[in-house]
Amino acid sequence: MQLNENTILPYPCLNINIFDEEEPRIDFKITHRNMMQTSFCVNVKSTNNDILSLINSGKARYCLEMDCSKAFYREAIVQETGNFNVTITNNRMNGPLLCTLSVVAVDEIKNYQNSAFDDFYRRFTIDIGKGETLAYLGNFRIDMQEKSVEVKSLADDFIEVTCDENLTYSRFDLGDEKIILKMPEDMYQQYHNPRISENRECEAFLHASFLLNVLTSALQNISNYSERRWAVTLRKRIETEDDLRGLASADEAGNIFDENGALVAPDAALDLAQCILGNPYERMFKSFDNINNREDD
Repeated sequence: MQLNENTILPYPCLNINIFDEEEPRIDFKITHRNMMQTSFCVNVKSTNNDILSLINSGKARYCLEMDCSKAFYREAIVQETGNFNVTITNNRMNGPLLCTLSVVAVDEIKNYQNSAFDDFYRRFTIDIGKGETLAYLGNFRIDMQEKSVEVKSLADDFIEVTCDENLTYSRFDLGDEKIILKMPEDMYQQYHNPRISENRECEAFLHASFLLNVLTSALQNISNYSERRWAVTLRKRIETEDDLRGLASADEAGNIFDENGALVAPDAALDLAQCILGNPYERMFKSFDNINNREDD
């Protein structure tokens, strides 16, 4: 359930139909983003002593519920400290990820009482069942379509990496809504190793190698797939973003694409791909320098 201050519950819930003097503080931070994953941490604590007592006795737990309706995704994480460290896969999402923080009962609570109750609730015997919400602590939102400046230039909106156990060499397919990069099984497992997928320095090497080749080929063949979502996305970015538009030479009428949907200047495909990937060669050599400097230290 997506809770907020206007939710109606048939029993007393802190910060919805009963209120305490202090509001809980939420500390939220995105700790890492790359083309595959987004990691974030959020810390929250209830200020209500009766709620804290139930948590300490094991009858209640902090809950983080994540909901992306466009992707039909919902997940809840329950734990006792209120400190959540979460990593989500970007290509599972398609729109805002709504996150709700609460305290839920994990065991039955007989004759529940709370110091924040007013006289109205003290007249009743209130039994709380497992899974019912005892306190609403707030919510926040991560828009998976509005990436940070660092992530904005990456190609995760239109490239998807998959595994094909029948392959010896990697290959790509432009005929789907996303560009599908297929990897042999062993290579795919290496690609998904957190030491690679969550390492910002490795990201530059990945972009400078196979992703740059895939994106360049896609731009050179964009007219053959003009109705595919990846082609529409790329064409819109090239036509509207100043950096990309400046690289794509236009004809005398100012058109970047011809009547068939191809680049007027096909030779610009490599420069465009490098710009979209945030100059991967330059980032790769900077990563080399960082690695060498660490070894020297």
